[in-house]
Amino acid sequence: LLLVILVLLWLPDKCGGILRGDRALSEDSTACPGIIDGNESVNLEYQVTYRLRPSDASTLCTITKRIDERDEPVVLVPVTRSYNGRDWERVAGPFEAKISFHCSDESHGRVCTTTLPPLTTPDTETYVMTASKKARTESQKVARFLEYTSFGPTKQSMSSFGSFSD
Repeated sequence: LLLVILVLLWLPDKCGGILRGDRALSEDSTACPGIIDGNESVNLEYQVTYRLRPSDASTLCTITKRIDERDEPVVLVPVTRSYNGRDWERVAGPFEAKISFHCSDESHGRVCTTTLPPLTTPDTETYVMTASKKARTESQKVARFLEYTSFGPTKQSMSSFGSFSD
């Protein structure tokens, strides 16, 4: 039990703050969880005001409502997101009208303030913040570029394109 308590006290500092509302209101505003292998997630409290830092340049950070009812598949409902270093924003869906942000520059960086709405059934629902980072291969970058600038990539157009640099 002591080891679990120590890990819980250590984890918020290693994940950029968060996890508890009183911590989120400090100058150490909430950041996306650290990414170790693919995606990393942390649970957030509801009806707490969070000061959220935007994601890193190549990271997608989302907050979803996780519904985990017994004998039913887990359902994830999108709430908000920040990607490529942009401010937090609402996403289409049931939370679009229920969440708002006030974003501003502060001495320690850009911060967006929001309050997570109440949960319908707190016993089976939680808010989860997830960070993910995916490196694109050279051919994925070329295919994406051709999708935006033409009628889509073909094997011939991709092979004749050569290399794509950031």
